[in-house]
Amino acid sequence: MAKSNRALTGCGIGCGAFVLILTLLTAVGYFMVRSSIHSFKYAEQSQEELHRVYGDAEAFIPWLDGRIPSNRIETFLAVRQTMVPAAEAFEANLGKLDKQIRRFEDGERANFWNVLHTVRQGIGAIPEMAEYLRLRNEALLMHEMSLGEYAYLYITLYYAWLKKPLKDGPRFHIRMDHWGATWSSDQQEHMEEEEVYYEREKEITRLIRRMTRPMMESWLEVIDREGTGQVTGVWRERIASEIDLLREDRRHFIWAEGLPVQMKENLDLFKTRLEASYRPMANPLELMRDSGR
Repeated sequence: MAKSNRALTGCGIGCGAFVLILTLLTAVGYFMVRSSIHSFKYAEQSQEELHRVYGDAEAFIPWLDGRIPSNRIETFLAVRQTMVPAAEAFEANLGKLDKQIRRFEDGERANFWNVLHTVRQGIGAIPEMAEYLRLRNEALLMHEMSLGEYAYLYITLYYAWLKKPLKDGPRFHIRMDHWGATWSSDQQEHMEEEEVYYEREKEITRLIRRMTRPMMESWLEVIDREGTGQVTGVWRERIASEIDLLREDRRHFIWAEGLPVQMKENLDLFKTRLEASYRPMANPLELMRDSGR
């Protein structure tokens, strides 16, 4: 504690209040959250049940001709609606944290008490991350949707069709694992805000590619085995082309260049509701599983 007090003494933006806050969140967050709440245990239990019912997320295979049935979009939106209370609580705490950090960056002097208050705000958002994941998992079970289908729809509808940025989220890293969650201060001293967003985009791209390449390969196998007379050769080649891009270009994720025509036929009916259901600050949490990536 003496070391923390020395670091805090006279610490203004010049000596890195932002880094100090993230460091304290990293050091204190695990202990306080892990010892005082059960949110992560409940999130993990719901994740285990989801896996027991549906298996790996990568096992999901999209619809043969590529068209997303309207009733599955309705189910996706119902799942998203269930998650709204947790998303709002998480975003509110995150917004307070970000506002205070910006005040420090704008020159407000960071003393022990206002840094401690800011750290408490950050810690308050940590269990809400776990609650968000728990509600997502339970909503998927309730609405009979696998995590793989949810992820495929999230990627296809938000990233590929509505062009939501993969980098969306807070301007500092979120790290979660089997022990809980915290803000990551790793190398934060050397990273500008845009670098944080750049790294997040790379991380989410890797996650999407790991999750969806097996889906696409299984999809092509099903088309070759069962799709005679049901899909065109052009559509088969489009799937094969996406798989080739996933294998050859590490920056590519599925449908990044735009959705095929037949996949967009019924989407305009849902555009307004999908736009309203998107939560930029929660974006880094959406595809998480097993309390981590």
